[in-house]
Amino acid sequence: MTKSNVDLTSLFMVLSFTINIFIGFLDPTEIPVSKEVGVVFLICGGLIFVYVLLYLRSGFFGETEPKLDFLVTKGPYRFCRHPLYLSFIIMILGIDLMFKSVIGVAFTLALSIPSVVYRARIEDALLRKKFGEEWENYADRVGFLFPGCRGGGKMISEEISKREIYAIGLLIVLGSEFLLRDVFLPEKAGNIHIGMAIIVEWLTLVMLLVFWIPKVEGNKLGSVGFGKFRWRYLWMGVLVYFILLIVWAGSGFALKAIGLEGLRSLQPMIREYSFPILFGLFLTGTFLEEIFYRGYTIERLTSLLGRRWLAGIISWAAFTFVHLKFFGLGPTLDVGVLSAGLVFLYLRERSIWPCIIVHGINDVIGFIIGPLLM
Repeated sequence: MTKSNVDLTSLFMVLSFTINIFIGFLDPTEIPVSKEVGVVFLICGGLIFVYVLLYLRSGFFGETEPKLDFLVTKGPYRFCRHPLYLSFIIMILGIDLMFKSVIGVAFTLALSIPSVVYRARIEDALLRKKFGEEWENYADRVGFLFPGCRGGGKMISEEISKREIYAIGLLIVLGSEFLLRDVFLPEKAGNIHIGMAIIVEWLTLVMLLVFWIPKVEGNKLGSVGFGKFRWRYLWMGVLVYFILLIVWAGSGFALKAIGLEGLRSLQPMIREYSFPILFGLFLTGTFLEEIFYRGYTIERLTSLLGRRWLAGIISWAAFTFVHLKFFGLGPTLDVGVLSAGLVFLYLRERSIWPCIIVHGINDVIGFIIGPLLM
């Protein structure tokens, strides 16, 4: 690891924190939470920070490269290997909550936390190199970032650290989606609100694909369903979409019987948006949602839970109900049908390509062709 690389990780973390604070201060939207909650987070993070400094002392100053000639394993380092970075996360969340900033919390999930975790991963590698077996024994006993995640041997401790990273990744993806769609967007969202949400979502996606998966997790994009494209995915996607149309026809009668409307009822609202927003929604649904909810969520939950069917159910529920506020109950039930088809297709093929085809057909009709014809 060269010195310039270490400087870049430090600069990236400080820069992300600084931008995070400015966003929280300028963001006009508000989370429905008391500012006192943010104050509690900030104080708790500050106390952990001071507790760490009492043991780290001069080792705090400098770069990622270990400065001390001994490994600190006492005090807060008995509970996790990176309590300093944990305190940073708690404090920055506290600032976001004090400002009641939705975009600030989303930015924390999308950039600030990944920058902290990445620096911690680099620090682990440097500590392993400098202290060798002493660090290995320490890592066997103490979790990466969260207290209580302990190992029982080198391979087990590394696996637990990986599981922590996966859990943080899921928090970033699903947490940012919930905040943007169910908290940030008002009930009658305009072009500006939806445009801002789309931009943050795509920034999160770029971070996930370019930084988080390859750099922090150490995985390839194939681990989230980016396998080789096969031509049979085309006819498979078209076939599944026609099956969904038949199911929607039946569900439409059921919804009307209980006084609800399906996805078609959204067309008058959709027509009010500008074409750039509609095109952004088409791209977001077709590509981003498939990577987030099928590829990443199902694969990482499978690694954590060990049951692919359970990961599929959670993915189905997360994708379905994140639409509830914006779509309403009836259309959301229709989304549940689409979600079930997409989950089934992903579990069968372990690839996001056929899911992208199905979702793309649905969204090009809903967001592009439908508004133009009407």
